[in-house]
Amino acid sequence: MELTAPKGMNLGIRATDSDIVIIFGAYRRKVLDEIGLFDEELTRNQDDELNLRVLNVNKKILLTPKVKSTYYARASFQKLWKQYFQYGFWKVSVIQKHKKPAAIRHLIPLLFVLYLIIGGGLSIFFKPIRIIFLFVLGLYILLDIYYAVKLSLGKRLNMYCIL
Repeated sequence: MELTAPKGMNLGIRATDSDIVIIFGAYRRKVLDEIGLFDEELTRNQDDELNLRVLNVNKKILLTPKVKSTYYARASFQKLWKQYFQYGFWKVSVIQKHKKPAAIRHLIPLLFVLYLIIGGGLSIFFKPIRIIFLFVLGLYILLDIYYAVKLSLGKRLNMYCIL
């Protein structure tokens, strides 16, 4: 489920030429000889970190539908939660190692949480901020519902995705 959701993890995401992360990547031996293998000190996000090193030496990453792989999703939402929590936790190590995120989109969850905390706190005291805060929060919830229903109907699931 998380691999097909618009806001979930995609097999390859390209926001810009320098903002790409490929999971299940296949790499040329020559490139790995130049930049090294996966960083085994990382528990998660080894692919993000390796892709970042590829881009740092001005190599190209090819995203092609010709490469096929099988992914087995987590069996429960609890296991999925743990997986994504670890992804977020280990992204910090990648950012610290390279002094920048592997992709700008990795900062969006942090910015959203800060928005909820700061915007929620300020909205108590300032009506204009409260209106903007509630509008953005409402928009987020509506988009969440829209994509959950769209995904459920598109995949002909017997029940709607849990938000």
